[in-house]
Amino acid sequence: MDTEAGTRHLNNLIEADKAAKMFRNPKYRFEVSSRLITPNIDPFDYLKYVFWYLEPEQIESVFGNTLYPSRFYGGRSFDLEHSLTDQHVRILNDNGKGVTLTLTGHHFSDAVYNSNRHFFEKFHKDGNAVVCTNDTLARRIKADFPRYTTKASLIKHLNTAEMVHAALELYDFAVIPMDKNDDDDFLNSLEEKHRVILFGNANCAYNCPARTCYAAISQANWEREKTSKCSKNWLPRPEIGHQFFDVDKFYAMGFRHFKLVPAPANHAVELLIKKSNSTPIESAAARASAAIYSFPKCGRTWLRFLLGHYLNLYFKLEIPVNLQTLFTLLPNNHAGLKGIEHYQFSHIPELPLIVSSHGTDRSIPGILLLRAIPDVVVSDYFQQQKLAGNTGTLSEFIANDRGSLTRYCHYLNTWAKNGNHKRHHVLTYEMLHLDTKSELSNILRRIGVPVADELVQQAVHLSSFEKMQEIEIAFGHAGLMPADGDKEMLKVRKGKVGGYADYLSQDEIDNLFSRANEILSEQTKRMLDENGIGTRAAQQTLNPYIAS
Repeated sequence: MDTEAGTRHLNNLIEADKAAKMFRNPKYRFEVSSRLITPNIDPFDYLKYVFWYLEPEQIESVFGNTLYPSRFYGGRSFDLEHSLTDQHVRILNDNGKGVTLTLTGHHFSDAVYNSNRHFFEKFHKDGNAVVCTNDTLARRIKADFPRYTTKASLIKHLNTAEMVHAALELYDFAVIPMDKNDDDDFLNSLEEKHRVILFGNANCAYNCPARTCYAAISQANWEREKTSKCSKNWLPRPEIGHQFFDVDKFYAMGFRHFKLVPAPANHAVELLIKKSNSTPIESAAARASAAIYSFPKCGRTWLRFLLGHYLNLYFKLEIPVNLQTLFTLLPNNHAGLKGIEHYQFSHIPELPLIVSSHGTDRSIPGILLLRAIPDVVVSDYFQQQKLAGNTGTLSEFIANDRGSLTRYCHYLNTWAKNGNHKRHHVLTYEMLHLDTKSELSNILRRIGVPVADELVQQAVHLSSFEKMQEIEIAFGHAGLMPADGDKEMLKVRKGKVGGYADYLSQDEIDNLFSRANEILSEQTKRMLDENGIGTRAAQQTLNPYIAS
């Protein structure tokens, strides 16, 4: 098979069982991908189980993105669930393993670079590295953070000896595209093989003729118009699965550094997740400035988007805001995937830490977000279909004592008891819909953030439901399975006030309010009436946008 530089030698591929023995040669050194790691997995357990065919001392470094949501990431979309935590990096570094930050996006700006300085400084130590596609970024990092080793990304597609030579004038190492492993003429022509990194195995990039997804990910991270996407649907290629290369042959040629990626379906990770326990991490809750309290499906995701975009704009964080990165800025008030240990902006003292909770602990002052009962119940019905595989009807869900109607009513009773809700700023989803700019401004003042009207307007625009749905489809939601094209299964589903009437008959609506009135305390009914989301008659009187 002809290539630009010579002939492809597909016999450079070897069988997996042969690779398992070959790769254990103690002379060989590897850097391996962290793309399947999860927060509760010890990094050395990850290396042991996922790259079981290597000895621990053969692994020089681990490459991937960390929890800091940098726009400079590329290659793969930022995934909160599969990012290296600060604790992962510390354990690896303390035990002699480097970490390579995958800053492989295509774009650069001084504003983004300056906002990332804390991130770069955090991991700036001997043994750690950055792999870049953008040469300007690489030059700036080399000048400002010289302890990093720099590597030219495979996304640069260095497919001639001249291109590799030019890259090595700037970078310490150059990563060669997977498909060039088949070109012996090209490999033999490279002069400084000890500074060249080859892949020891291959994934979909090996036989992809377009690689358009790389540009698409960069464009999405910078919130630019996407002109590219994965080419698989319009440019078919054979499915070859996970492949291994003859590193014995490459070593004999003079190559000394190899990269490895994990197999896509990796049962070792599933076993690791089952056996691992979350490691206790120092809580950030004591530093929280404010909290958002809400029952599920009351609109907290939308409020988080509004706050996230405003804080990003006002404090010039220069991060992409989506349902992966959002929890690094506005985390939950508990440990776990979206929890406070993932907060990344404690280096900015003026930026308030705003945590979120579905509980009724009232120790942190903040916002109590409420929503009309029937809309919460209907929205939660679709959420439970996605999360728990609920197959019952909506009527059955409403009638179930363990359903959200009963649970939400008891939740509201807890907040109304002894006027607990009066200690916080009460906001309803309905009022946020009616006057989003004013309500967002009021919240900002409550949490002590200066209000800039122009930035409020931008935040509202960037947080439209259409944009939020587009973002969820593009990036997914941390910890949730993809919706697979069914918009009813999205976390950001409709965002409609009074939308329950589209799914419930009049008899079902009457029954729902009747059951709610049996459970709600008199204090709770007054609280809901005061905020315009009480009985149906009160709703129609106080909220004309529901009555219509």
